[in-house]
Amino acid sequence: MPQTQIACPRCKQLISANVEQLFDVTADPPAKQRLLSGQSNFAQCPHCGYQGRLATPVVYHDNAKELLLTFFPPELMLPVNEQERIIGPLIKQVTDRLPAEKRKAYLLSPQANLTYESFLQTILGKDGITPEMLKEQQERVQFLERLMQVTSKDVRSELIKQNEKNY
Repeated sequence: MPQTQIACPRCKQLISANVEQLFDVTADPPAKQRLLSGQSNFAQCPHCGYQGRLATPVVYHDNAKELLLTFFPPELMLPVNEQERIIGPLIKQVTDRLPAEKRKAYLLSPQANLTYESFLQTILGKDGITPEMLKEQQERVQFLERLMQVTSKDVRSELIKQNEKNY
């Protein structure tokens, strides 16, 4: 994944970041993992310490699941016709890569997502991962974080006892 020079969202100094707008898992299967792991479109500024997701329009495509999603960050505050001008060529790339026999109706109506979280949940949902499953996993992580912060063995034992039926 190529590094791109961008201006840090906070201090405006030039920094390198992995900026990727098209995640076409049909043509590039590892793209899904890059997206879900947060490896792409994330900035870390060595100058001011900023860390965060970049406001970047994204297109996700998976032909096997007939899934074509778009996400346009609301903070960019661009009118719809400008959003379409940016997203359109990415969708055209997806279509052009597919052989004619693999082109289906879903390509004509990409699903727009209003939030990045709903964008990711839609992708995971096609894999059978429900919002409830994600919530359970998040609660487990929070529980483990609490356990790691506790310094007393007695308090840790009590926390485990209180939560043993949950986990």
